[in-house]
Amino acid sequence: MGIEDLRLVDLEILLDVDHFGSMNEVAKFRGIQPSTVSKAVRRLETQLGQRLVARSTRGASLTPAGRELAGAIAPLLRSVEHWDRRGRAESASRPTLLAVGAPSVLATHLIPRVHGHLRRKFPGVFVRLVDLRPTESLAAGLSGHFQLIFHWDPLDWPQSWLQEELGTLRWQLCARKGHPLGVGPVAVEAVQTHRFVVPVYWDRHEFVNGDDACPLPERERRRGDETETAEAALRCIEGSDQLAFLPTLVAAEALRQERIVEVQVEGWPTVERRLFLSVKADEVRMPIFRELCAELRASLER
Repeated sequence: MGIEDLRLVDLEILLDVDHFGSMNEVAKFRGIQPSTVSKAVRRLETQLGQRLVARSTRGASLTPAGRELAGAIAPLLRSVEHWDRRGRAESASRPTLLAVGAPSVLATHLIPRVHGHLRRKFPGVFVRLVDLRPTESLAAGLSGHFQLIFHWDPLDWPQSWLQEELGTLRWQLCARKGHPLGVGPVAVEAVQTHRFVVPVYWDRHEFVNGDDACPLPERERRRGDETETAEAALRCIEGSDQLAFLPTLVAAEALRQERIVEVQVEGWPTVERRLFLSVKADEVRMPIFRELCAELRASLER
């Protein structure tokens, strides 16, 4: 790994550190995690074989080597920014199509929440939104056909990809209003007397079991209906005594309308899954990525 592997965004972050004097302030400015800022600096230091940033309780400052590098690259980055603005102005009338892969629950319930804001902010950007199973995320990104991938848990991307943690999503046990179990707390043994709607999908000429993150293993559950999407599972439990372990993102509206209830089970932990967004950094402008991350985090917190 050498100078030919340097990332433009890492150099921009180095200049931001010099300007703000704080890793956290750079992260806030860019709408990314502080750990991403630290990784960018460490990557530069490793590639160039020199310490570039001095960290202390008061913040961060460039070392002599860092200041020398910043002075050398600042004119270059200003020139690149000039040509980028010029290129964007010339292409403003041409739409940009971004291929986005995401698990179906995110494609259906989370991304539409921020789509309108993104279009208003970047009117020339359009999205090709494709459902991906979690097992397909890495391969889909590496195929060259996708620029953005939503996924659970970190993935081992090549250097051309960046990933940001957006937050967590909670899962819960759901049943129809008036279900015999009530809202609990109930014992696991009582839950096991009822059938579950379980995830299944068609893959390479066979049915494959999905993962609904339920604390009760499938082998200990009574199977009922099988479906690929959480939305279909929700509809199934509304009209039967079956149970389903669903993401709150899917169940929230039905819970608010009191069509279903959340069933509390004794001894079950709170189930949350970490959500990440990864971007092919050389194909997506960082302002778009940063804005998307910021809006998604805000949406998850609401």
